[in-house]
Amino acid sequence: MSAMSTAVWQQTCHICDKVHKVIHNTIVQMQRARQLSANREILNQLPALKAVSGEKELHFNLDRMNDQTNELYDSKLIK
Repeated sequence: MSAMSTAVWQQTCHICDKVHKVIHNTIVQMQRARQLSANREILNQLPALKAVSGEKELHFNLDRMNDQTNELYDSKLIK
């Protein structure tokens, strides 16, 4: 390849990498939001859990679930 075609090829790959990163991170963030919403909905639909554990423990468990979800999706992001 000539120097010109090599430069164009490298720049094109750079642009494709940027586009891939943005699309990938957007999808991961959408998945994270859906999972956090699902975590909240799961705990809201367990009335027996509310009666047994109480409101404080319910929020504690939701926070733990959300922390684990955030750690998982943070590891999936392309930096």
